Amino acid sequence: MALALSERQRTVLITIVQHYILTGDPVGSRTVARKCGLNLSPATIRNVMADLEEMGLITQPHASAGRVPTDLAYRYYVDSLTSIPQLQTNDLEALTQSVPSEVERIESLLEHTSLLLSQLSQHAGLVFTPRLSTIVLKQVTFTRLKSTQVLAVLVSEAGTTHTKAVKLDEDLSQDTLTEMGNFLTSELEGLSLSEIRSKVLEQMAEEKAEYDALFQRAMALYDQAFGQEVDESTGEVIVEGASNILNSPELQRDIEKMRAIFEAFEDKSRLVRLLDRCLSSEDICVFIGEESEIKGLDDLSVVSQSYRVGDRPMGAVGIMGPKRMEYARVMALVDYTANTLSRLLAGEPV
Repeated sequence: MALALSERQRTVLITIVQHYILTGDPVGSRTVARKCGLNLSPATIRNVMADLEEMGLITQPHASAGRVPTDLAYRYYVDSLTSIPQLQTNDLEALTQSVPSEVERIESLLEHTSLLLSQLSQHAGLVFTPRLSTIVLKQVTFTRLKSTQVLAVLVSEAGTTHTKAVKLDEDLSQDTLTEMGNFLTSELEGLSLSEIRSKVLEQMAEEKAEYDALFQRAMALYDQAFGQEVDESTGEVIVEGASNILNSPELQRDIEKMRAIFEAFEDKSRLVRLLDRCLSSEDICVFIGEESEIKGLDDLSVVSQSYRVGDRPMGAVGIMGPKRMEYARVMALVDYTANTLSRLLAGEPV
């Protein structure tokens, strides 16, 4: 952030933010004087607070009340955390005990992850599932169901399985279908489905004689099974603990705000677009209030980070809660969970 604060202003501001996060009560000059460690009188603190208010960093909700942080103050506070905070011991123990040693079903793992983040933070846990286009192929098989119907099965490196029943214009033997699957696996293993989609379309457009007929038919069958799904797949967001938002006193008092928040939760496409913004970065992302660009979430913050397989972003995990959240702790939870999920999906020890 480009705001240039003196060391005194910075200390007073961070004291106000931390105390407000802890208590939810407007912070007065006497409280700041006791807690900031600057050995300044309340009168001097009031002068500093007046400067911070003029800069748009704090505001006074009532004439006789203390000050509360603005979104700009939360942003300054988050940006002042120059590294991901260390995970608290009790959180580390809870996460370690809850993480499976291996992935049996990725869908169950992602649902469990969202629930775990919700339970530990007492906010809403979010998991953005992998788009089909980001999945990396491990194997593809075709099984003959009847004369003109084939079951296509795609297995990803992460262990997810995707199936599609496909109607054919011709009757292919199981031996031919097996040969097609083996050929495609050898040609396409290790590529993402978006890379495969581009390769399939490019080579299907070729009509030169040197292209093997079986290869062309195998590519066409693969595209019929999964090509359109790759183009249309946007991933989805798993939300657990949305009702925890109700526990926030500052939101409980405003029914219209609560209604807007739950309408935003119901429209998962907006959450998809938000978490999608994290996929291009390996760093933790923090969206405060209006930074989410989602109507209804102006009073909430989202902390999220992508999980990856190798250098490929697969999806994101996150925590959504009131702006008055413990950012340091939440960032540590999200960072640890994203890194653990990345190792699990890559088959590495955790």
